[in-house]
Amino acid sequence: GHVLARRSTEDPTAGVLRDVTEERTLLAHSIHESKMADLGLLAAGIAHEIGNPLSSISAILQLVALDPLSTGLAERVSSIEGHLRRMDRIVKTVIGFARQSGRDRADVHAGRIVDRAVEIFHFHERSKGIVLETSELRRDLRVSVVEDEIVQILLNLLLNAVDALGGTGTIRVSSRESGGEVHLAIRDEGTGMGPETLRRIFTPFFTTKEPGRGTGLGLAVSQALVAANDGRIEVQSAPGTGSVFTICLAGGASRRADLD
Repeated sequence: GHVLARRSTEDPTAGVLRDVTEERTLLAHSIHESKMADLGLLAAGIAHEIGNPLSSISAILQLVALDPLSTGLAERVSSIEGHLRRMDRIVKTVIGFARQSGRDRADVHAGRIVDRAVEIFHFHERSKGIVLETSELRRDLRVSVVEDEIVQILLNLLLNAVDALGGTGTIRVSSRESGGEVHLAIRDEGTGMGPETLRRIFTPFFTTKEPGRGTGLGLAVSQALVAANDGRIEVQSAPGTGSVFTICLAGGASRRADLD
């Protein structure tokens, strides 16, 4: 009786707070694990992107070593500097994506978020066979979000679209306003999904990919991140007709991108 009486005097919210804290910790872990899985897919492409300028720098230095007094030395030094800037940008892009995201929201251009996701996407070796169509991407729309989280969602959707296309084809990225929201849509003309798959795609660890090609966390984490930004993901798909994933987010202040 004494034990029951003592427990009855505890803060009744304590258990709830512990549950919420554990849930947030698990979500943060899943988010980072999904991000690292995406980086694993991109690793070969990142190595290739850095390897190319390194090879060029090595070749230039070998030429200089053979003939240090040759004409055109300034141009060669300038070329090396350009390659180093490119490598620096690649490393900063990867580090920026890999870091643990904060939870501070900002009013940012949706186009800039798409640009960041596309830049990282191009590190994927299989992106070389993909045409990214962005003619319907409006540059004047803003959203109030945690920017890094929306970048992660877009990247995951782009990588999924590549798999749906089998590595070749066109992915269309578009945006529009609707009822005070900004809708970012990723459209592919790949294999598409039937009703049974559509019902399960946001279930953690569910995947239609071959073993070793996916963790089954990407879409589950994406849905959680969108919800954390007070948004939602809508999906339209059918076998043989491709898929459209639409991220619906609260709109920010509407201004022209060139005034930012």
